[in-house]
Amino acid sequence: MLISWVYTLLGAFALGELAGYLVHRRLHDRNSGAMYWAHHEHHNVLYPPNRFYGDGSSRYRHPRRSQAKYYLISAAVLSMTFMPFGLLHGAAAFYVMSVWLWLNAYVHDSFHVRGHWLERFARFRKLRSMHLTHHVDQRMNNGILTFWVDRIFKTYDIRRVTVPQDP
Repeated sequence: MLISWVYTLLGAFALGELAGYLVHRRLHDRNSGAMYWAHHEHHNVLYPPNRFYGDGSSRYRHPRRSQAKYYLISAAVLSMTFMPFGLLHGAAAFYVMSVWLWLNAYVHDSFHVRGHWLERFARFRKLRSMHLTHHVDQRMNNGILTFWVDRIFKTYDIRRVTVPQDP
């Protein structure tokens, strides 16, 4: 019984992270239509590498087209793989994936806000630098909080890019 819960919780995290990576890679594929254009606005209009903080405001500016639905659909479908253990396992898997998605989205959005309260933490500053590397080379560093999937697919770039300061 306990082992099935360990499998569900760890498996949901691992599958959620893998799905997040694959969806993010797909968002960068011009052949993915609306998915591509939703993400293109984030990378090339709102937060290009030379304006990582966008307009410098103290809040995150969301693209007009939400990308969250692609991740939530993935979480819903993947959580069904845990249904053989019972309905509660499927619901728990969806919850774990959804919370992980929300946490990744919150930290990601925080990367683009100058003076965010998380800046006092060295780990946040390191993750933000790795994310800026992704804005410079969109093939690399697709993770937000973890990069183990990037390491598996050889898209991890250890170089750190310095976040530009005010002119």
